[in-house]
Amino acid sequence: MADLDNEKDSEFKTKSVGRLTTEYCKICGNLCDPYNKPALSCNECSKKIHVECLKRGTVPTSFVGDVFFDLACSDCSPLGEETVVRNRMPWLNVIILTLYNLREKSSGISKRGYFHWKSDISTFVDRNWDCLFKKTVYDIALEN
Repeated sequence: MADLDNEKDSEFKTKSVGRLTTEYCKICGNLCDPYNKPALSCNECSKKIHVECLKRGTVPTSFVGDVFFDLACSDCSPLGEETVVRNRMPWLNVIILTLYNLREKSSGISKRGYFHWKSDISTFVDRNWDCLFKKTVYDIALEN
């Protein structure tokens, strides 16, 4: 019985450790940190590229923490250039991204960490509707 419990414990530790894998940027080789150095994952090769290491220098929007894009790196793209496409944004992601940006960029408008639905949240979504919901392809080659 004790051997069975030890086996289950080691199995759990292996699974827990498996989730804590470290990933490095394909371009610069530095560690990918979702809080300090967010990265996009290539849909084909699954390698990560820091948002700041993209050839365009950033994602197509200026939202803080916005990593809701599909990426085809230059090695995997049929055109040989990085291609970034906005993911379909479910409402939950829109609200999370909105609240995060209001908190990070709009100091002073929240009262004790709360935002008003109509004047803060709805206004942000309305002002940024096209960036949040329009499925647009951003081809690096076309921009340069």
